[in-house]
Amino acid sequence: MSCDKMDEVALTAFALGELEGNEAETIKSHVEGCAPCRQAVEDVRETGRRLSQALAVEKPLHLEAAQKERIMEA
Repeated sequence: MSCDKMDEVALTAFALGELEGNEAETIKSHVEGCAPCRQAVEDVRETGRRLSQALAVEKPLHLEAAQKERIMEA
């Protein structure tokens, strides 16, 4: 949960590196002095890391021999 001074969408965009220039600097400055917003940014970043890790270890597709054969025949 962030404070009333910051928009959740803006914090999320900042956390994901989607902002540039003055907008990014403004939010960075705010986050440095606001514990709830700093935690919100870290939570978004942690969620992103976990999603990336989960997707990276996706099990490979297992096909039965008959399925492989049909693919090769096509």
